[in-house]
Amino acid sequence: MSQTDRPTLTLEVEYQIEVALNEIHTRYWPRLEKMQELTSEASDTYRRIAPHKVPPVPVPRSPNAMRVLLGQYATALFESEAIHYPGAPDFLHWLKKLGERVTSRVLNSVAQVEHAGSFRFVSLTYHNLPLPEMEKAIVSALKQAEKAFAVDVRRGPIEATKQSVCPEGTQKNLAETRKAFIEPMLTEKGWSILQWAMEAEVAYNTVADYVSGKKNPYPSTRVKLAKALGVSANRLPQ
Repeated sequence: MSQTDRPTLTLEVEYQIEVALNEIHTRYWPRLEKMQELTSEASDTYRRIAPHKVPPVPVPRSPNAMRVLLGQYATALFESEAIHYPGAPDFLHWLKKLGERVTSRVLNSVAQVEHAGSFRFVSLTYHNLPLPEMEKAIVSALKQAEKAFAVDVRRGPIEATKQSVCPEGTQKNLAETRKAFIEPMLTEKGWSILQWAMEAEVAYNTVADYVSGKKNPYPSTRVKLAKALGVSANRLPQ
């Protein structure tokens, strides 16, 4: 990998990224494994060796659930590194290259999960989503993630006029109040802050600044954020 494909980051930041990546892999691998079902060959074998037993009720095929899961996995990996990138002239190029690396990582994870599942005669192929379609779902989600980050590079000055900066002394209290309300809802939906921003069609940094207590979003932005969460705007903490 060329250094121009990625900014130079401090050792501490590299460590934070490493920890985040490991946590994300640990969280999503079991979810992929849970999607695996008996292969058609294994089902046929079951019927032959136990013809008098009632076979288990087949699980509905869920190709769209697979697409969503792969997209969430890729988006989480993307966000964990992209948030540390400086807003330099190469920012958009770095995001593109990061998306390519994340695509490879997720597909590699799928391959490893499938290899492990082969010993239990289970596979993700049950859901009729071939590898090219998996890759397409990953790439589609990452394009949205890139867009969510890139919008602040292109519209930074405009976004700044839509938000008021919170006094420094109150930022910590605001962050605690906002996180206490928002994080359980994001956890229930399986969303990261980036995924929330994407669902609300709001720039990532705008959402991140709101959650961290740095800024108060413009009223129309609050409406978008609340709508994505399924609550009214007046329920979002000030």
